[in-house]
Amino acid sequence: MERDLVRLDHFADRAANIPEFVPLPADAIAKIKEQFLDAYSFLRAGMASERTGNYPAAVKAYERGLAVEPENVELLNSLGFALFQQGRSKEAVVALEKAHYNLRSSLARSGKFAEAESHLRKSLKISPNTQTYTGLGIVLSQLGRTEEAVANLQAAVEADPKNAMARQKLAAMLESLGRTDEARKQMEMAKTLN
Repeated sequence: MERDLVRLDHFADRAANIPEFVPLPADAIAKIKEQFLDAYSFLRAGMASERTGNYPAAVKAYERGLAVEPENVELLNSLGFALFQQGRSKEAVVALEKAHYNLRSSLARSGKFAEAESHLRKSLKISPNTQTYTGLGIVLSQLGRTEEAVANLQAAVEADPKNAMARQKLAAMLESLGRTDEARKQMEMAKTLN
Protein backbone atom coordinates (compact mmCIF):
# COMPACT_ATOMS: atom_id res chain seq x y z
CA MET A 1 0.00 0.00 0.00
CA GLU A 2 1.49 3.33 -1.02
CA ARG A 3 0.95 6.30 1.30
CA ASP A 4 1.18 9.97 0.59
CA LEU A 5 4.03 11.78 2.30
CA VAL A 6 3.18 14.62 4.63
CA ARG A 7 5.55 17.54 4.28
CA LEU A 8 6.02 19.51 7.51
CA ASP A 9 8.33 22.38 6.58
CA HIS A 10 7.58 24.33 9.73
CA PHE A 11 8.94 21.39 11.79
CA ALA A 12 12.34 21.32 10.04
CA ASP A 13 14.26 21.95 13.26
CA ARG A 14 12.40 19.52 15.52
CA ALA A 15 10.39 16.34 15.57
CA ALA A 16 6.68 16.34 14.83
CA ASN A 17 4.11 14.04 16.33
CA ILE A 18 3.20 12.28 13.09
CA PRO A 19 0.01 10.60 14.42
CA GLU A 20 -1.46 14.11 14.77
CA PHE A 21 -1.20 14.52 11.02
CA VAL A 22 -1.63 10.98 9.74
CA PRO A 23 -4.53 8.85 10.97
CA LEU A 24 -2.64 5.71 12.01
CA PRO A 25 -3.02 3.41 14.99
CA ALA A 26 -0.68 4.25 17.92
CA ASP A 27 1.60 1.25 17.29
CA ALA A 28 2.02 1.94 13.58
CA ILE A 29 5.26 3.80 14.13
CA ALA A 30 7.27 1.31 16.14
CA LYS A 31 10.59 3.09 15.99
CA ILE A 32 11.85 6.36 14.60
CA LYS A 33 14.88 5.79 12.46
CA GLU A 34 17.99 7.27 14.05
CA GLN A 35 18.78 9.21 10.91
CA PHE A 36 16.03 11.60 11.98
CA LEU A 37 17.42 12.07 15.47
CA ASP A 38 19.91 14.82 16.19
CA ALA A 39 22.00 15.73 19.23
CA TYR A 40 19.17 17.86 20.59
CA SER A 41 16.79 14.86 20.44
CA PHE A 42 19.14 12.92 22.71
CA LEU A 43 19.55 15.93 25.01
CA ARG A 44 15.77 16.11 25.44
CA ALA A 45 15.56 12.36 26.05
CA GLY A 46 18.30 12.55 28.68
CA MET A 47 16.63 15.47 30.42
CA ALA A 48 13.34 13.55 30.51
CA SER A 49 15.15 10.61 32.12
CA GLU A 50 16.74 12.93 34.68
CA ARG A 51 13.33 14.33 35.65
CA THR A 52 12.29 10.82 36.67
CA GLY A 53 15.58 10.17 38.46
CA ASN A 54 16.74 7.63 35.90
CA TYR A 55 20.35 8.82 35.63
CA PRO A 56 21.71 5.69 33.90
CA ALA A 57 19.21 6.24 31.05
CA ALA A 58 20.11 9.94 30.97
CA VAL A 59 23.81 9.10 30.67
CA LYS A 60 23.05 6.69 27.83
CA ALA A 61 21.01 9.33 25.98
CA TYR A 62 23.70 12.00 26.42
CA GLU A 63 26.39 9.61 25.21
CA ARG A 64 24.32 8.78 22.13
CA GLY A 65 23.91 12.50 21.49
CA LEU A 66 27.65 13.00 21.80
CA ALA A 67 28.18 10.26 19.22
CA VAL A 68 26.24 12.52 16.83
CA GLU A 69 27.80 15.81 17.97
CA PRO A 70 30.94 15.19 20.11
CA GLU A 71 31.63 18.87 20.89
CA ASN A 72 28.12 19.78 22.12
CA VAL A 73 28.58 21.80 25.33
CA GLU A 74 25.01 21.23 26.57
CA LEU A 75 25.32 17.46 26.20
CA LEU A 76 28.71 17.43 27.92
CA ASN A 77 27.45 19.52 30.84
CA SER A 78 24.35 17.36 31.20
CA LEU A 79 26.44 14.20 31.02
CA GLY A 80 28.73 15.53 33.74
CA PHE A 81 25.77 16.29 36.02
CA ALA A 82 24.16 12.88 35.45
CA LEU A 83 27.47 11.12 36.12
CA PHE A 84 27.89 13.06 39.39
CA GLN A 85 24.41 11.96 40.42
CA GLN A 86 25.56 8.35 40.02
CA GLY A 87 28.72 8.93 42.07
CA ARG A 88 30.95 8.68 38.99
CA SER A 89 32.95 11.79 39.89
CA LYS A 90 36.07 11.16 37.82
CA GLU A 91 34.06 10.61 34.63
CA ALA A 92 31.90 13.62 35.47
CA VAL A 93 34.94 15.89 35.80
CA VAL A 94 36.24 14.75 32.39
CA ALA A 95 32.90 15.59 30.74
CA LEU A 96 32.64 18.95 32.49
CA GLU A 97 36.23 19.91 31.65
CA LYS A 98 35.61 19.12 27.99
CA ALA A 99 32.43 21.22 28.07
CA HIS A 100 34.33 24.16 29.57
CA TYR A 101 37.15 23.72 27.05
CA ASN A 102 34.72 23.70 24.11
CA LEU A 103 32.86 26.72 25.44
CA ARG A 104 35.96 28.80 26.08
CA SER A 105 37.43 27.82 22.68
CA SER A 106 34.22 28.93 21.01
CA LEU A 107 34.26 32.22 22.95
CA ALA A 108 37.90 32.86 22.06
CA ARG A 109 37.30 32.11 18.36
CA SER A 110 34.44 34.61 18.35
CA GLY A 111 36.63 37.30 19.97
CA LYS A 112 34.95 37.14 23.40
CA PHE A 113 38.27 36.99 25.24
CA ALA A 114 37.05 38.35 28.58
CA GLU A 115 34.35 35.66 28.77
CA ALA A 116 36.85 33.01 27.71
CA GLU A 117 39.20 34.19 30.46
CA SER A 118 36.43 33.83 33.03
CA HIS A 119 35.71 30.24 31.98
CA LEU A 120 39.40 29.37 31.92
CA ARG A 121 39.91 30.66 35.45
CA LYS A 122 36.92 28.60 36.65
CA SER A 123 38.38 25.54 34.94
CA LEU A 124 41.73 26.11 36.64
CA LYS A 125 40.01 26.04 40.04
CA ILE A 126 38.43 22.68 39.18
CA SER A 127 41.44 21.05 37.57
CA PRO A 128 44.69 22.93 36.89
CA ASN A 129 46.31 21.40 33.81
CA THR A 130 48.58 22.25 30.90
CA GLN A 131 45.77 22.69 28.38
CA THR A 132 43.90 25.19 30.55
CA TYR A 133 47.02 27.16 31.49
CA THR A 134 47.98 27.32 27.81
CA GLY A 135 44.49 28.48 26.81
CA LEU A 136 44.53 31.16 29.47
CA GLY A 137 47.97 32.31 28.35
CA ILE A 138 46.74 32.67 24.77
CA VAL A 139 43.59 34.54 25.82
CA LEU A 140 45.55 36.88 28.09
CA SER A 141 47.95 37.67 25.25
CA GLN A 142 44.93 38.60 23.09
CA LEU A 143 43.82 40.91 25.88
CA GLY A 144 47.26 42.58 25.85
CA ARG A 145 48.24 41.19 29.25
CA THR A 146 51.52 39.68 28.10
CA GLU A 147 53.21 39.29 31.50
CA GLU A 148 50.21 37.35 32.83
CA ALA A 149 50.19 35.32 29.62
CA VAL A 150 53.84 34.38 30.18
CA ALA A 151 53.15 33.37 33.80
CA ASN A 152 50.32 31.05 32.70
CA LEU A 153 52.36 29.55 29.87
CA GLN A 154 55.20 28.92 32.32
CA ALA A 155 52.68 27.16 34.59
CA ALA A 156 51.60 25.08 31.57
CA VAL A 157 55.20 24.02 30.94
CA GLU A 158 55.70 23.21 34.63
CA ALA A 159 52.53 21.09 34.65
CA ASP A 160 53.74 19.12 31.60
CA PRO A 161 57.40 19.72 30.67
CA LYS A 162 57.00 17.49 27.59
CA ASN A 163 54.24 19.59 26.02
CA ALA A 164 55.79 21.06 22.87
CA MET A 165 52.87 23.37 22.07
CA ALA A 166 52.99 25.02 25.51
CA ARG A 167 56.73 25.59 25.08
CA GLN A 168 56.23 27.07 21.59
CA LYS A 169 53.54 29.46 22.83
CA LEU A 170 55.77 30.43 25.77
CA ALA A 171 58.67 31.05 23.38
CA ALA A 172 56.51 33.35 21.25
CA MET A 173 55.39 35.33 24.32
CA LEU A 174 58.93 35.65 25.63
CA GLU A 175 60.12 36.81 22.21
CA SER A 176 57.39 39.49 22.12
CA LEU A 177 58.75 40.81 25.43
CA GLY A 178 62.29 40.94 24.04
CA ARG A 179 63.43 38.01 26.20
CA THR A 180 65.15 36.40 23.22
CA ASP A 181 67.52 34.04 25.06
CA GLU A 182 64.70 32.54 27.12
CA ALA A 183 62.53 32.28 24.00
CA ARG A 184 65.29 30.48 22.07
CA LYS A 185 65.79 28.00 24.94
CA GLN A 186 62.06 27.17 25.04
CA MET A 187 61.92 26.75 21.26
CA GLU A 188 64.93 24.42 21.25
CA MET A 189 63.34 22.31 23.95
CA ALA A 190 60.05 22.22 22.01
CA LYS A 191 61.89 20.97 18.90
CA THR A 192 63.30 18.01 20.81
CA LEU A 193 59.75 17.04 21.83
CA ASN A 194 58.26 16.97 18.32
